[in-house]
Amino acid sequence: MNTFITDITAPLNELKGLTFENLDKVVNLQLSALEQNTKASLDQLRDVAAISSLDGLKDYFIAQSDIAKQVAERAVEDARALVDLGNSYTNDAQEIVREGCTAERKTKATT
Repeated sequence: MNTFITDITAPLNELKGLTFENLDKVVNLQLSALEQNTKASLDQLRDVAAISSLDGLKDYFIAQSDIAKQVAERAVEDARALVDLGNSYTNDAQEIVREGCTAERKTKATT
């Protein structure tokens, strides 16, 4: 009976660990994106505050296209990383479930 309980709870414990590990990665990804976006916003505010001439304003607006491109590229990288995390989690979770089902079948076969 003890083996049966262990066989059933082991995959659940693995899934729990996998879920928390993945959640930690997602939260860190979000925190990193928040930090990068906050820094970019503060840099933009500093740049606007430093404008003191028409040429400075012109330079600021010219630089905006590069900044927008960088922000968009980071967003795409973050989205890819999130998709990779999701795919990895799905594959790992499916493997744990498959192994759990196999272990349960072996337990039933021996009892």
